[in-house]
Amino acid sequence: MLTDLDPTRRKFLILVILTFTAGFVDTAGFILMFELFTAHITGNTVIALADIVHRGGAGALAALLMLPIFAVAVILFTLFIDAARGRLREWILAIMVALEAVLVVAFFVAALVLDPSDSTPDGLPVIIVGGLGVIATAAQNTIAGVLPKPSTVMTGNATNIIIYAVRWLRARRLHNPVLRETAHEQLQILWPTLLSFAIGGALAAVGVVTISYWCLLIPVPVTAVAAIYAIGVPPAGGVFDVNATGSQEE
Repeated sequence: MLTDLDPTRRKFLILVILTFTAGFVDTAGFILMFELFTAHITGNTVIALADIVHRGGAGALAALLMLPIFAVAVILFTLFIDAARGRLREWILAIMVALEAVLVVAFFVAALVLDPSDSTPDGLPVIIVGGLGVIATAAQNTIAGVLPKPSTVMTGNATNIIIYAVRWLRARRLHNPVLRETAHEQLQILWPTLLSFAIGGALAAVGVVTISYWCLLIPVPVTAVAAIYAIGVPPAGGVFDVNATGSQEE
């Protein structure tokens, strides 16, 4: 069974799966909604400034609105986790990932019904559909501290791949087995996340061109598998940290 793996291995698999989801949703949203980010939230600040300078402000409102939508979503998810973690300790991580899958379904349905590509950069369809995509990835960002590495923005992971690749090469030259093993362990976690994100983004780009909004269904079963892996995984780290909630685990 999927849940027979040890928690460390399962967290790694959850990480790889969710990076695929983030890459897919972010790329699809970017193409379909006038270069609006759903996972790379801070990137919307750059988009807004570019819109103001080069497009006369068209798209700036939608891009800026994604920031408070993201913040409110994270607040609500954190309050939910803090309220539920005592009674649903072994289920809360799986619930959060499953909730993300449901939100991706909502993202798909809204896109299919509202057709944001046929709207304007600041149109209500773009704001609604983009907001649902942002809320979906906000769920993933809220539980990021549980996973071994970041799962929505790959800049840090790409940087660390370079760093540990350099250290692995140095360790080989210096015949330093400890440094080489440490670098190897980090690379074994890092490169699959970057590859998964890239695959998700590539499939989204192809999917948008070939089947339009219907491609947004692809990450739903993928994310559902991550939710199954998360069943029974002990919540530790990030928002699940005992000091963050002020209560003790039973």
